[in-house]
Amino acid sequence: MNRTPLLALAAMVLTLLIGALLDGRAVMAAGLSAAVTCVTLALGCLFWGFLLPLVRGQWRAALGPSLAVGLASLPWALLGLLILLPAAWLLYPWSEHPTEGFRGFWLQPITFVFRALIYAGLWLWLSSWLRVGMGQVRAGIGVIELVLSLSAAGIDWLMSLDAHLASTLFGLFYVLRALLMGLAFAGLTGGPHSQRIVRGLLLGACIFWLYLQFMQYLIVWAGNLPREIHWYLERSTHGWGAVAGVLALTQAVLPLMLLALPWGKRPRVLHWACGLTLLSGFVESSWLGLPSLGLAPSLWLPLAWLAWAGAIASLTLWRRRHER
Repeated sequence: MNRTPLLALAAMVLTLLIGALLDGRAVMAAGLSAAVTCVTLALGCLFWGFLLPLVRGQWRAALGPSLAVGLASLPWALLGLLILLPAAWLLYPWSEHPTEGFRGFWLQPITFVFRALIYAGLWLWLSSWLRVGMGQVRAGIGVIELVLSLSAAGIDWLMSLDAHLASTLFGLFYVLRALLMGLAFAGLTGGPHSQRIVRGLLLGACIFWLYLQFMQYLIVWAGNLPREIHWYLERSTHGWGAVAGVLALTQAVLPLMLLALPWGKRPRVLHWACGLTLLSGFVESSWLGLPSLGLAPSLWLPLAWLAWAGAIASLTLWRRRHER
């Protein structure tokens, strides 16, 4: 393996460690955002792996090998997130101001970390199903379990960063983000035979993402409740409005232009659309969670993204190389 990427990765990790001494809260928040996104990518590949046996056609042959590459990163991504969570829970408002009742029981350090371990065990167990093969019944059960567990994890890791937000759509946002990132990864790493399939699916998923975002905003606007409006106000000030613009550009405007128009049939154009979708995954996880902590966008965000994604990719490639 070329040492240059590893040296660059080590330099970024060292920078983050130094940054943790200077601004520990911002670096920890950036690391949490990056770690959640890396897990989301691997889970997206797992989700598509369970969806393929439920549809007819050549989808499995076209997308299966690429999804297997992304799925190989799941153990490392989960390990990194589980190492970070015991410290990162200090970022959550409920860690300092516990509440009573079921919400107080659900949002406390012990149950928070315990649920993360349950999610990780479930996802690793489901990934073992793909390696041994499965029929449609088991694939259907796996899809249901993934939808429920992904929704709960998205609420735990991102939505609960805001002490007052209660959204029934938030879990679906996280499920859709996993599907988008898994599909985009398959489009980037797949061969020519998968391009037509990926283009149609990614176009539909981008439209669905845009629809969900609009419906969430419309519901909040129609309800006109101060505690819900405050969530959007936090994401339109202190630099987060620009981040929202980047998110709209990388997940809605540019991908739709690239995929819907005739030039979307070109492989390079599809790769650009897939790359923008992967980038938007990191942007969205930061935009959804970090404004609730009172943090402004900073240089730590892209550094954490590069360091975390680079570490997961390097460990995954090292593992696959030694398995051959």
